[in-house]
Amino acid sequence: MKIRLKDGVDDRLCPIVECLDAKFNKYLRPNILYEIVQINVKDIQNKCNCTYMIISNDNKYGAYFSADLFDIVDDKIDNDWTIRHNNSEIIMAPRVINYQDFWNNYVDGCLKEEKIYCERFGHIVQNQFSKKWFRKIFNDYQNPSIKAIGVDTQEDGYVVCPHCYNAEQVSAELGVIKCEKCHQEYNNPIAKICPSGISVLDE
Repeated sequence: MKIRLKDGVDDRLCPIVECLDAKFNKYLRPNILYEIVQINVKDIQNKCNCTYMIISNDNKYGAYFSADLFDIVDDKIDNDWTIRHNNSEIIMAPRVINYQDFWNNYVDGCLKEEKIYCERFGHIVQNQFSKKWFRKIFNDYQNPSIKAIGVDTQEDGYVVCPHCYNAEQVSAELGVIKCEKCHQEYNNPIAKICPSGISVLDE
């Protein structure tokens, strides 16, 4: 579901990043399409209050904004969205994040939620990881910073090293292989391709 600020809305009412010194704040911009990642609906004094959660490269942890500030440009909601009740609040979001404490765990740096976030929202937010942290979180994915990729023999999980042509049997759950013969690393051709929006920093 995609939205943009209504004409005439003061963007100073819409900080995506709020700092103690307001001059460092960052705001939503007019005429920019934003994708909603969560919708919260709450009954306040017999009046329906609806808020949209938006994430961006400026604030990947997200911020909530009143639905009244936006025009809906694309009302399509992806098929994986679900509805959850939390006391007097209704929460609508993709199934993989729509559970108690997802956002708290993500902000706290929990690896499970970090992986879910990057897999689901990589088309919205760019994420960079050190090689060490990438392996902690995405050990079953190919590393986008490694250009070499092995050759799948399509025989019992054997792949061929592109550096020395040694063949070894590997699991599809291992994204990067360190050749047992030449000790150089290469991507496992039968592993999952890294989600979009992720880059690995050189160490």
